[in-house]
Amino acid sequence: MSLLTLPPELFLHVTNDVIEACGISAAWKLRGVCRTFAENLTYEILNRPTSAFVSTSDRRFFRKNVHRYLAARLHNVLNVDRDLIQKVRDMATWAASQLGTITEQQREDVAVKVCAGLERTTDNWELVHALECTCINCPSQWQTWSQQPLDSQDKLIAVVAICCYDDAADLLADLPRYTYHPPGIRPWMTFRPLEFDIRTNDDVFLNVSLQYLARLESQGFEGIQKLRQVTSRRSVTFNMRNAIGSAITHKNLQGLQVLLDFYRKHLSLPDRHEYDIWIHHAMVSPSSASHAMQSLSILLNYKPHGVSLVDKQIVGTACQYGTVPMVHEVLKHAKKDINTGTILTLPIFIAVRSGRVEAVNGVIDAGADPNVIAVSNMSSVSKRHLTALELAMHRNCPEIIDALLQRGGGPIPHISEWTTHRRTYDFLRRKVLEDTGKNLPTLKAFRRLTQEEREALVH
Repeated sequence: MSLLTLPPELFLHVTNDVIEACGISAAWKLRGVCRTFAENLTYEILNRPTSAFVSTSDRRFFRKNVHRYLAARLHNVLNVDRDLIQKVRDMATWAASQLGTITEQQREDVAVKVCAGLERTTDNWELVHALECTCINCPSQWQTWSQQPLDSQDKLIAVVAICCYDDAADLLADLPRYTYHPPGIRPWMTFRPLEFDIRTNDDVFLNVSLQYLARLESQGFEGIQKLRQVTSRRSVTFNMRNAIGSAITHKNLQGLQVLLDFYRKHLSLPDRHEYDIWIHHAMVSPSSASHAMQSLSILLNYKPHGVSLVDKQIVGTACQYGTVPMVHEVLKHAKKDINTGTILTLPIFIAVRSGRVEAVNGVIDAGADPNVIAVSNMSSVSKRHLTALELAMHRNCPEIIDALLQRGGGPIPHISEWTTHRRTYDFLRRKVLEDTGKNLPTLKAFRRLTQEEREALVH
C-alpha cells in the first residue's frame, strides 16, 4: 500500500502524525515524497496558529517562511490581526489589477509575491512580531500601518514584487521626501527605493528610480533643489550616500558603479567624511578579499572632474583598516608624490602611526621611501628631523621597527637616542647583537649611565 492509495481522511491523519512526530521544520523537508503529500503537509503546517511554532528549529522555520505563512492567512486569518491581513489583501488585489485579466492561480502567485515583497521591505523580525503581536501599546507601528488606506509606498512594494513598473515613476513622485521617525517609535516599514533596489539586486527598478531622479534636474531650479533635498540630506527617501554604502555591504558591484556614475553626473561632490566612510566600508565589509578589492577599486576610480579624492584622511583609513594590497591600491590613486609632504601627510609616517605592519608594507610596496626625513612635530624629542624608523622607535612599536628594518629602513639610531621603553629597548639591543655581535648594556645598566657615557658607547 502506498500513500496515494489511502483514503483522504486517513491520509490527513498520517500527515498530522508526521508533523507531530517529526516537528514542523523536519516535516517540511518531507515534501519531496510526492506532490499530494507535499500539498497536505504545506496546508497543515501553514494553517497552524503562530503559537504552534515553539521549538528553536520551528521558530527558525517560521522566520524563514513568514511570507508563505502570511499568504496562507489571506484565506484563513486564524489568530492574526484582521486589519493587518485586510491591508495585505488590498495590496495583493491592487497588484493583480495591474496585470489585467489573470487566472485564479495567477492571483495566488501574485499574493505570495506581494507577501514576499512585504517581508523584504520590513525587517523580518518586525513582520514576525506583527503576526504574533499581543502587545498593549505596541512600540512598532504595524497597527497604524494596517489601519491606513493604500498609499504610494504600499503600491510600490506591490509593483516591485510583481515586476510591473508601468506606474512606478508616478508612485515614486508621490513618496514622502523624508523617512524620519520620532524617538521611541519603532518604524514598521520604511521604503527607500535605492537601498531596496541595491539590497534585492533589482537592476530594472534601480534604473527606473534613477531615471525619475534625473528628470528632476530638467525641471529647472526647483527640480534641482528637490533633487538635492531627496538625495543628499539625512533621513531622506532617496538617500544616495546610504545606497552606496548598502551596495558595498551587499557586494552589489554593478549597482555601486551605477550609483557612482549617477552621483558624478547629477550631484555635487560627496564631502570628504562621507567618501572616507565608503572607503572604510569597502575595507571592513564581511566579503571576500576579491570583492573588497573590486569595491575599493570602483570607489578609487570615482574621480569627479578627473580629480582623485584620495587625501591623507583616506590614506590614514587604508593604513588603519586595509590589507597590504588595499593600501597599495589607495596610494596608486594619491593626488601627489607619496614621498613629498610633512610628517603628518607622508604615507610612510601615516603607516607608522597606524601601528600596523600591513600598512608599512603596503606603503613601501607602493613606492614610499622608508628613509624619507620630515620635520618633527614631537615636542618630547630633541631632534628637529625624524625618519620613519625614529618615529616608530619613539612610539615604542617594535613590530613596526622590525618591518622598516626588513624593508630597507635604517640604520638603527645610536643607543644614546633610544627610548627607555623596555620592549623597544630590548628589541633594538637584540637586533644590534644579531647584526654586529655587540653586546650592549641592559636597560637597567643603561639607565645608570650618564648622557656622556651613553654617547661614548659604540655599536
